[in-house]
Amino acid sequence: MTTLEDRFSAVIEAQDQTDIVSAVQAFAHAHGFAYGSALYVAEGVTLALPETNERVGQGWLSRSFHKGTAFVAMSIVNEEFIPLYGDIHVPDPVMERARITSMPMVWNQEFYEKNGAAESYELMKAYGMKNGIITALHLPNHEHFVVGFDGPDATPTGRVALTSLMAELQLWCNAAVTPCRSLLMEPSLAKPDQYALTARELEVLRWSAMGKTASEIAQIIGVSHSMAVKHLASVMKKMDCGSIRAAVAKALRINLIR
Repeated sequence: MTTLEDRFSAVIEAQDQTDIVSAVQAFAHAHGFAYGSALYVAEGVTLALPETNERVGQGWLSRSFHKGTAFVAMSIVNEEFIPLYGDIHVPDPVMERARITSMPMVWNQEFYEKNGAAESYELMKAYGMKNGIITALHLPNHEHFVVGFDGPDATPTGRVALTSLMAELQLWCNAAVTPCRSLLMEPSLAKPDQYALTARELEVLRWSAMGKTASEIAQIIGVSHSMAVKHLASVMKKMDCGSIRAAVAKALRINLIR
């Protein structure tokens, strides 16, 4: 009997970015789509690597940073469309919907026209992206994982077929989120030494992440209360955070502490 793990083993067992491309491609082709993408979004982080659109296997790795938010995607797409990414300035209604819900949704020309984005649709249509399906996971620490598949052919409209497709998409998304974060987002984030924290500052940050107060940290590491407060204040300043809780959240997002 085939288990869910067997069905999604290609992405669950991914070891590098090429494996992610292959898993996206396999799901797309298995369900009649020409293209697909897995996008990881993290707010309030800093990229350590430059923005890029580069070929990886049969797909493209895209990395960008806008208004304090990092976007890293692995996509199978018409390569002639890649240079146009930066020319699309209007909000995409599909992505806007994905921002506020985790329910899978089907999109087509009618959806774009109803949301005042007929011009965007015509541009996508010219490169074979006429119909598609998308879903998103909204995760702790202001992170988001968005998965979508599209192509020139219509998506299923029958209730049973469409429900099955949506369920499979959600399952694939849940299976893919951990390897995609590990292989796409984490290598792109700021290196641990970016904030130049001292060994003692890292120590008090780790204790803070465990819920310890300044007084408790002082007792644990054997310093005065005022010195513990000083270390915490230095951490917040270096990491540009208004509170130690925010510094802890940022440190966890970029794997500065575990």
